[in-house]
Order: sequence, then structure tokens, then C-alpha cells
Amino acid sequence: VGELSIKKGTQIAVCFYSMHRHKNYWKEPDSFNPDRFNTLNKEQLRAFMPFSTGHHSCLGGKLAWLEAMTILTTILKDVKILYCKHSIKPIARYTLRPDGPVMLEVQKRNE
Repeated sequence: VGELSIKKGTQIAVCFYSMHRHKNYWKEPDSFNPDRFNTLNKEQLRAFMPFSTGHHSCLGGKLAWLEAMTILTTILKDVKILYCKHSIKPIARYTLRPDGPVMLEVQKRNE
């Protein structure tokens, strides 16, 4: 890997938390900005792996994306969800979680 020599059979762990916030891939990597995913370039697509990648990726990853997109499009056709700016500290456990409630404002869309 680059200049680093790794012995065959060595287990390697990737810190996705760091990769998903790396300044080489993301502008303002620690800010909450869902719009950044509207126009991902090739490097960003490779750097964003919420379900890992390759042979060891999450078996339910594709189903999770499908469910999330179905639920979000169903909800967002009728309402706008606005983020209420307050400090959120991420807690890394098995999955990444906020340290407390995430406050949102829900507004009905104009028809």
C-alpha cells in the first residue's frame, strides 16, 4: 500500500469515520451538509462507504439504501425537513450515533 509493505494474511481495518470526514475528499468535512451528495465526483464515490465494500460489504446494504430512498421520497414529497443548527457530537460505537437528540423542523410543502 503505497510505500508500506504488508505481510500476506495481515488483517487491516479501515476507519470509515475518518475516511468519511477526510479533508482531501470533502469540503468542510465535519459540517452537516446532505447536499454534498447531490454531485459526487469519482474520488468521493470511492471514499464514501457506509456499508463497506467488496466481498465483505454489508449484505443488507442495498436493501437499506432502497428502503431509505423509498421512505425519504415518500415523506419529502409532502414536507420539508430543516436542520435546526445546534452542536451534535458523534459517538462512535458499532454504528455512529449522535450524543443526544437531533432537532429538526418539519414544514408542509406548498402545493
